[in-house]
Amino acid sequence: TLREKMIVLRDKAEISQMELAHQLGVSRQAVSRWESGTATPSMDKLKALAKIYDVSLDWLCNEDESEEKVVGQKEADKTQ
Repeated sequence: TLREKMIVLRDKAEISQMELAHQLGVSRQAVSRWESGTATPSMDKLKALAKIYDVSLDWLCNEDESEEKVVGQKEADKTQ
């Protein structure tokens, strides 16, 4: 799910909720609500998250695709 991906990606990036909130221009509480599933980021925040984590927006929002598939596609796109 989106909330699970957000938690895993932030963990992999080794940044705190506060650091992410600062990068996005939102409160730490907003990030916490997104990760708990009680709120959903706006489209512009989703785009910013995809850019920060270097994943596709499609993968971030789609529950069907695996991370490996998208990361591999982004690497292939970079070499073309």
